Amino acid sequence: YINHNNAAFLFNIGLGCSLALVAARFVSVTGIHSDEQDLNLNSIALLLTDPNALIGLITGLISAAGLLMCGSRAGLLATVAGFVLVAAWFKRGRGWSTIPAIVAATTFVLLVGFVILASFAKNLRSVQRFDRLSVRSVDGLFSDARFQHWPDGISAAREYFPTGSGISSYAFAYLPYQSSSPESWFHHADNLWLELFVEQGLFGLILAASVIAVLIFSLVRISNSNDPVDYGLQAAGWYIIGSTVWSQCFDFGLVISGNLLAFTCLTSLVVARSRSISTSEFTRLTKRANDAAIAADDRSRRVISGAMGALFTFVAAICLPTLYWDAVNDSVARNAKRALRLNRVEPAVLELQSKAIESAIASAPSPKLFDLSAKLNRQAGRLQSVIEKDLTD
Repeated sequence: YINHNNAAFLFNIGLGCSLALVAARFVSVTGIHSDEQDLNLNSIALLLTDPNALIGLITGLISAAGLLMCGSRAGLLATVAGFVLVAAWFKRGRGWSTIPAIVAATTFVLLVGFVILASFAKNLRSVQRFDRLSVRSVDGLFSDARFQHWPDGISAAREYFPTGSGISSYAFAYLPYQSSSPESWFHHADNLWLELFVEQGLFGLILAASVIAVLIFSLVRISNSNDPVDYGLQAAGWYIIGSTVWSQCFDFGLVISGNLLAFTCLTSLVVARSRSISTSEFTRLTKRANDAAIAADDRSRRVISGAMGALFTFVAAICLPTLYWDAVNDSVARNAKRALRLNRVEPAVLELQSKAIESAIASAPSPKLFDLSAKLNRQAGRLQSVIEKDLTD
């Protein structure tokens, strides 16, 4: 199940990886290792002439475009949280008192950017969904269904404390304690931390906190290195911590297998890298860059990495058509189900949805579409029989 928030999570992972590449190449090209060194236009020009940095910038722009177009408000705000945390970490040498200034500056830049791009931004789905929020009152701001549902989730968490209700049981676990939720059935809490608390209790929260703590410890350890790669990993790590902790307060995207795999691979890389870094190894790591044998080894690694990247790209390219049609079919099926639920007695609506289903079947048949087509035809037939029947007798 993929919705706009789940997609935004993966876009934020991609943006974090792009940030890592740009940060690593920035340190490598300019030699600037701390915020105390001067940043000038020449440094930026050098960065823009670096091919790898340009790849990072382009992929970052693609991820940012995805965030703007996918329709996730929490995803956009998670981006802000990630960048604020990254800026605070790299500015820590000037004291933690700089954090409020960073937050204020980030807010100001976003407001200015929104005003400048207002006429363009209003057509972006993620920005459009902010219009649904009413900020005239507290009640209007928190009228979202998830906010109404969370008290029921908290009640269920208290009842199942401390061991939880069991993995993947949330959809049924909260039902006995439902009082404030809308009529919809919540299969998820739309808050990963609350869902984790209900299903796995205190132990689940401790496990999640332990994972974040290990990642933070690894990032702190990596900060002892002057290697440009480690600067990139720090940028990606802190960005992903900030965006993940924030976004999962309003979603459950981390439990989606693809998102979890990407998150796990990146965090595992940070932890594994930190194991090879220590204060005593610093000098040795920096000196190795000038060693001819290591340079040759680096070239071979680049070849292997390039080959693996090409292989994964080829496999992804093969899968793209199938993924595209799966997405199209899911969209058509969801629209048809919604129309069938809301307009079961409108022949024109049923005919329109039936044609859309038939068109999708002709392009990429699937059992789900055949089943839905049968339901639509059955409903249309029943409706037609009622229309033709003389009810005046």
